[in-house]
Amino acid sequence: MSPPTTKYETVAAPRRVHQSNDKSAIMCHRRRLTSRCWIAISALVLVISGCSTSADEQASPALSAQSHNQDSPPTNGPILFGRDVYGTAGIGGEQDLYAINADGTGLRQLADHVYFRGDGEFPNRTSPNPTLSKDGTHILLLRSDDNGGNLYIARTDEEADLRRLTDTGDIGFGEFISDGNHIIFTRITPDLNADLYVMNTDGTGARRLAESDDVRSVSGTRILFWRNLPTDEGRTYYVINVDGTGLRELIDADSDASPVFSPDGSKILYWRKHASDDGGADLWIINADATGLRQLTHGANIGAAQFSPDGTKVRFGRYTEAEEDLYEVNTDGTGLRQLTYTGNSEILEFSSDLKQIAFSRSGEDPTADDAKRDLYMIDADGTNMRQITSTGDIAASAPIFSPDGSRIIFWRGSPLPGSEVPASGMYLYSADTGVRQLTHDMLAIGAGFSPDGKLIHLVGATDRLHYNIHVINLDGSGMRQITDNGDVASVAWTTKQR
Repeated sequence: MSPPTTKYETVAAPRRVHQSNDKSAIMCHRRRLTSRCWIAISALVLVISGCSTSADEQASPALSAQSHNQDSPPTNGPILFGRDVYGTAGIGGEQDLYAINADGTGLRQLADHVYFRGDGEFPNRTSPNPTLSKDGTHILLLRSDDNGGNLYIARTDEEADLRRLTDTGDIGFGEFISDGNHIIFTRITPDLNADLYVMNTDGTGARRLAESDDVRSVSGTRILFWRNLPTDEGRTYYVINVDGTGLRELIDADSDASPVFSPDGSKILYWRKHASDDGGADLWIINADATGLRQLTHGANIGAAQFSPDGTKVRFGRYTEAEEDLYEVNTDGTGLRQLTYTGNSEILEFSSDLKQIAFSRSGEDPTADDAKRDLYMIDADGTNMRQITSTGDIAASAPIFSPDGSRIIFWRGSPLPGSEVPASGMYLYSADTGVRQLTHDMLAIGAGFSPDGKLIHLVGATDRLHYNIHVINLDGSGMRQITDNGDVASVAWTTKQR
């Protein structure tokens, strides 16, 4: 996964009551396999600090003397990858963390016995996955040592620079704050609850902020977290500033409401189940100062939902038992507008700038397990819908957009017997060249674009047993294998400071 400059989060769709209660439906209620699901066995879930950056935020990257120029294209840094330690990385476990250059040189170990969560979902702050600093030069990780679980920090571009930040052995989670100066983390209490803390990036100045069962979202220097209700029948969400001020109670929910910040951090979008308990839910919005609560949809069943890039609209999937289409609504509740009229559109992925939506569409009953689906794209304002494939064999895993949104990687073919991993080739689509097949006779279980969008990496195996990292040019030429141990369990590509 190539780190974007700004990470837009998605309101997770509530599951319908007749479906299993797994966590793979981060993007859509009907998907049997999502990008987050297959990434669990292949992709290093590196959370980029500063999920959404406040418009008035003054970034001051303390970790690097050089600040990244957002107006120029990013430069490719090393590729980070994990090697399975105990054969458990695919379902949650420990990995040894390495870095390697895209040409296969410079292999180095950054840390051993790093905690990874197997579901691979993002956003999901219960996950102790490694996180990158905003400038991409440092990685924060939760590591098992002689004293339990502690936070460590390492440079991504240097060898033997692993430093321990905590020594209490009770750390549950850690993440950089986008101001570049702070890290938030939780400590597990003896009664198995958690407290929320903040410290400087050098490990000094640790201080407790609040009792917190988990962190849900971060925007600038604001933290959105929850506490479980004593009855274990719901949770209460709060907002607090990183300096400990501004603690406010926002909402009560009987389950995970999946709240996310708007791009400027001023609003929070979430879903609330229907009072009738029919398995559906509506979208609600509230200001980050706990004022202005309002309902955006009424009697709807909501799939995926995201803010528009300017934060003035919300785009979402709305479904019935056999139909789903894409809609948008203003954040004040006005201007509800239907974007697609296919009756069977299933959102797969938004581009990183949220200007395009990739979705699948079937001419059959879209709820059927064996429904044949093709890949479509549409501009986020509902115009320019175009069909990408016409083969009816689009794999259920979500496509991957290039950083500039001009290309997508996707899979075609049925899953392997007894597996949800697509068995056939990986394809690349661009408006200029159309669809091009990139791989043949290889089981690829993870892929992504380089930060500059000019290369593709994938984790693949020709024997379906030994997975290594491969790097490919955008035209499908020059495929080269850069690891050879056959035990790669996760991959992420970092940026390099200019």
